[in-house]
Amino acid sequence: MEKQGGGVIVNTASAVANLGIKDRAAYAASKGAVAALTRAIAIDHVRAHIRVNAIAPGTIESPYFTKILSGPDGPS
Repeated sequence: MEKQGGGVIVNTASAVANLGIKDRAAYAASKGAVAALTRAIAIDHVRAHIRVNAIAPGTIESPYFTKILSGPDGPS
């Protein structure tokens, strides 16, 4: 990207990066790491005109999410 004069990197984090969710510590930590990595890379490459952002989607209704909610480990 530096050779071509810049570019864009988009990482996928999660709203969980800024929240805590019961029994999902590893997931929350990994998404928090993606958010922190995104900020660090953005700072490192701003002068090379490389823009770095992360999207942080929230919960998306899906069969998997419905299964989590209906199981014994669902929200209390």
